Amino acid sequence: MTDYLTTFARKYAANYKGLPKLCWQGIILICINTLTIGICFFLSLYFVTIRHFTPSMAGLLLSCYGLGTVLGGLITGKLSDMFSPRLISIFSLLVQSTTFFLLTNLHSAFALMANMFLLGFAAYGFKTSNNVWMLSLCRNDTNLRYKTISISHVAANFGLGLSGVLIASMTTYGFQSIFCLSSVLLLCSALYLLFQKNTGTTVLLPIKGQHHYDHSNASQMILLLVIACVFLVGLIIAQLSTTYPLYIQKSFPHLGIRAVSILFILDTFLIVFFQAPLTALVGGQNKLLVTGLGALLMGIGMLVLSYSSVFVLAIFSCIIWTTGEMLFISTAQLLCYEQSSNQKKGQSLGLFQTAFAVSNVIGPALGGIIYQNWGGNLLWYCSMFIGTMCFLLCWYCSRTYTNTSS
Repeated sequence: MTDYLTTFARKYAANYKGLPKLCWQGIILICINTLTIGICFFLSLYFVTIRHFTPSMAGLLLSCYGLGTVLGGLITGKLSDMFSPRLISIFSLLVQSTTFFLLTNLHSAFALMANMFLLGFAAYGFKTSNNVWMLSLCRNDTNLRYKTISISHVAANFGLGLSGVLIASMTTYGFQSIFCLSSVLLLCSALYLLFQKNTGTTVLLPIKGQHHYDHSNASQMILLLVIACVFLVGLIIAQLSTTYPLYIQKSFPHLGIRAVSILFILDTFLIVFFQAPLTALVGGQNKLLVTGLGALLMGIGMLVLSYSSVFVLAIFSCIIWTTGEMLFISTAQLLCYEQSSNQKKGQSLGLFQTAFAVSNVIGPALGGIIYQNWGGNLLWYCSMFIGTMCFLLCWYCSRTYTNTSS
């Protein structure tokens, strides 16, 4: 039994080996950055209960944040192709640090709107530029890039989990303390990168055994398809922060908010412990097909909610959904990077982040309208339709474009 556990532990640990040291530094920074981004989920409470803004004004402030995320990924992605993505990451962290500090010091609604816009812009700007920087350090190894993206997804979800712990443990000290701590963490991250030994990005040169993508019409079609799928699947993901908790609480009133908490904890647990092994398992498969399968599983997971008469089925739904999430997000991001030319990799990753950001702006409103007028079941059937459509498109293209395997 001991030998079996030792062997299992070694095989599991192997999923995290092989990354360059600087990639690990970037992953740690992602965790810290996502921890602070998670605090933004609680800003509506701060604006209404502490600053005494109306709910409509709080919504407008958060809309400014959403607009910032849309433009942040797009613009910084383009800038990462023109300048050092490391320097853009430093600048983004400094802007984030400043905006968190100003949250408790600005009193004008218009000033706060501008501050929230900059916060969203810098948050997604860092996500984009940091990913460009990390992936450029992976030589020309597609599997290493896949592993880097996968572990980055783990770090991001771990950071979001830590943000909930941070809020719960520091609520008694007030939001001002939370914002100040976030500002200090981001400032320290920026200073660490600033005073670190200057490391340029790795020049992308051909190496033996590396598959080369023809950046022609085929690559452009694949990139367009993936971005479209990211937007559509993002509409499903957007329900997790809006209609999904409402539906779960209504379906299981005896559990209340605990039901939502259990499912979100399960989602984080599965990603943290199984994302890397799952990525290693599908590493040699056609990436378009894996992307489509991930979208399909996310749709199926939502559809199962319509038949979840007992909470065990909701847990089963969460497992299916999370498996799809692990397959889709990492693989779609890898395709965006791999299918773009060396001069436009930052732009492609920026489009990836922008597509998610736009869906996060549109998704809650669209899902809320469907939920209010026709109920949650129709919403989950729509999610299944989106997942199925993305799968069929990816499956068809995977037969036409077979060069998306490792």
